[in-house]
Amino acid sequence: MTHDLVVIGGGPGGYVAAIRAAQLGMKVAIVEKEDRFGGTCLRVGCIPSKALLESSHKYELACGELAQHGVVIGGVSLDLATMMSRKATVVQTLSKGIEALLGKNKITRVRGTGRLAGPGRVTVTGADGSSSELLAQRIILAVGSQSVVLPGISFDGDRVLAATGRKPATADIGLETVGLATDERGWIPVDAQFRTAAPGIYAIGDCIPGPMLAHKAEEDGV
Repeated sequence: MTHDLVVIGGGPGGYVAAIRAAQLGMKVAIVEKEDRFGGTCLRVGCIPSKALLESSHKYELACGELAQHGVVIGGVSLDLATMMSRKATVVQTLSKGIEALLGKNKITRVRGTGRLAGPGRVTVTGADGSSSELLAQRIILAVGSQSVVLPGISFDGDRVLAATGRKPATADIGLETVGLATDERGWIPVDAQFRTAAPGIYAIGDCIPGPMLAHKAEEDGV
């Protein structure tokens, strides 16, 4: 299937770039391997954390701070299951909002892991192992970043948590098929217009040099 633009990655940079390109009249496809769009920030990072912080602050207020204002509450308890359920609802609502925007702008949504397969070509591998190919005049790499794990530690994202920083998720995305390589830190070099050294291929967000921030990725995407 041929498009004017294929975006690999459905995080803040990727989906904003896809929507803006569609608004400018391009035929756009966006590839995302996770079940939900929004990237690390929306699915497991900033948004879930802020939702839990808001609930925690309200619990703290009820436990004592409100008493300073003459509001006395007895028998305060924490229902963690309900708190986590609300957090999940917040994430789901925002993710569905992104899905709606993609649909409204007639963007083709492709589930699976995207990988460069040469100039103007992206292969997508589904969770079931199936494979398909997208052709595009332009490709944006918005593959994001991942947690840095210390050597010798098995990080499972559940019982073992990592707080040692993040690194670009640029391994095994087919850069070599278009003659590209990362720098010593794993970032993809780009110019001021986010063009890589390969014609027609751009990179934005956490996979290029600069702050790993959602709003920075969004601006890159625009």
